[in-house]
Amino acid sequence: MAAVPAPLRSRRLPGDDRELVARIRRGDELAFAAVHARYRAALERYAVRMLGSSAAAEDAVQDAFVRAHQALLRDEREIELRPWLYRLVRNRCLDELKARPRAGAPVALDDGGDAAVEVAPLADPVTVTERRQALREVVADIAALPERQREVLLRRELDGQSHEALAAELGITVPASKKLANRARENLVKASEARNESCVAVRRDLLRAHDGRRRASAHAYRHVAVCSDCRRYRSALGATRTGLRIFSPLPLAGAILASVKGAAASALPGAGSKAVATTALTAAAVGGAYGVAHVTLPGQPAPATVRSAVFFGGVVYAGDRMPPGTALVRKTVRVRTQTPDVQLRCPSGMRVAGLLPHAGANVSHGFAPSTVVGSSGVARVVFSRAPHTAAATGITVGTVCKRPNAAGSILAAPVFFSAATRVHRVCARRSYLYETPDGLVVGTVFRGQPVTRLKRTANRRWWRIKTDAGVRGWVRSSALC
Repeated sequence: MAAVPAPLRSRRLPGDDRELVARIRRGDELAFAAVHARYRAALERYAVRMLGSSAAAEDAVQDAFVRAHQALLRDEREIELRPWLYRLVRNRCLDELKARPRAGAPVALDDGGDAAVEVAPLADPVTVTERRQALREVVADIAALPERQREVLLRRELDGQSHEALAAELGITVPASKKLANRARENLVKASEARNESCVAVRRDLLRAHDGRRRASAHAYRHVAVCSDCRRYRSALGATRTGLRIFSPLPLAGAILASVKGAAASALPGAGSKAVATTALTAAAVGGAYGVAHVTLPGQPAPATVRSAVFFGGVVYAGDRMPPGTALVRKTVRVRTQTPDVQLRCPSGMRVAGLLPHAGANVSHGFAPSTVVGSSGVARVVFSRAPHTAAATGITVGTVCKRPNAAGSILAAPVFFSAATRVHRVCARRSYLYETPDGLVVGTVFRGQPVTRLKRTANRRWWRIKTDAGVRGWVRSSALC
C-alpha cells in the first residue's frame, strides 16, 4: 500500500466516499491515500478502546487498511465505506485479543530454557465481571437515548467528528449539536444514578406518588425501567387502587335506562309494580339533574346490577331490592376545573364501602385521600382531569354505603367473624399491607377495619395480620390499635 503523499495531508480531501471507492478501483492510489488520511485517526481511537494500547491499535488499523485495499481491488460489490472500515478494524482487534495469552497460561522463557512461568492475570474474575456488566449497562443506556442524541454522541465520541461537521451532516446548528451531545451525556449520568439508587428510596417515592394521586419522579421511573422488583412493586400499588373499586356495576347510564324496562316488565301488578317503575324512572331522570344526589335506600329496587363483597352472594341485580344496611348514592355533575370534586353523603349510620365506576365522559376519578373506606360517612370523589366534553355530557359518579357489623367490618361475611375471635382494629387512616416487611404491596387496610394478629417481628416493628377479607400480610405496628 502506498504511503500518504505529503501534499495530500495539507490540502482538502477530494470527493465523497463513493467517489473515492470508484477511483481506487480504477487504480488511483491517491484516492486510497485520501481514505487513509480521512479515517485513520478515528479508527485508531476506536481500536485503542478495544485493545488498550496505542501501538497495538496502530498495527491493527494499518493491517485493516491493507486488507481493505486488497478487497476493494478484488471485486466491484457496492459497499458503505465508513461502517465497512470500522467492521474490518473491529474484526482485526478481536483477532488480536484472541491471540493474546490467557491469564495463567504457561509461557516459555525467551532464553530457551525448559522452565515456564505463569502469566499474571490481567484482572481478577470479579473485576472482569463487573466491567462486563458495566459495559452492558452503558450500551443499554445508550440504546435507550433518543435517536438524535444517540447519533450525535456516537459520532462525536467514537468517530471524533467535530460539532461543525455534525451540524452540516444533520442539518442543524452547531449550538444544537453541542446541546444534543450534552443532553445525551446528562441522560447517561441520570440513568446510571437511577440504576444504582436504593430500591427502598424508590418505593417510598412511588408510595408518596400513589397516595397523592400524582406521577412519581422521573428518577424513580428510570429506576423502575431497569429494576424488575420495583416494577412488580409499582404494579402491586396499581392493583390496590383498582382494589378500591371492588364494585362492578354495569355502565350506570345504560343500566339505569335498562332497569326502567326490566323492572317494569318483571314487577307484579299493583302497588309494588308502581313503586318499582317510579323508582327506576326517578333514577333515570336524575341523569339530567346536575348536582342532585339520588339515594337508593334499603328495600328500594337497585337501578343497576352491582357486584360487591358487601352483599351476601356478592351481587344485587337491577330491580332487586337493596339489602338491609346498604345503599347506593349517585350524583350527575359537570366536571370543571373550578369544581374538581364531588361529595356523596351516605345515610346515617352507614359508611363508604366502595366507588362505583362512573358513566359519561371518560375521566379518571377516585376517592380523595381524606375518604377512608369503611370509616368515612362522606365520600369525596376527585377527578384527574376535566375533558372538554364533560361540561356538555356530564359525569355520573356513585358510591356504595354499608352499615358496619358488630366487629366493625363492612363485608357481608368476614372470614373471622365469631365471638371467640379476638379482633383488633386499624388505627391509621390508611396503611399498606406487604407481602414481607418492606416488600411488595399486596393490599390496603383502612381505619376501623377489623383484623386478627398472627405474628410479630423480633424488633416489634411489624405485625403479620389477616384482614376480614382473608388477606394475609405485614403492616407496621403503629398502624394497629
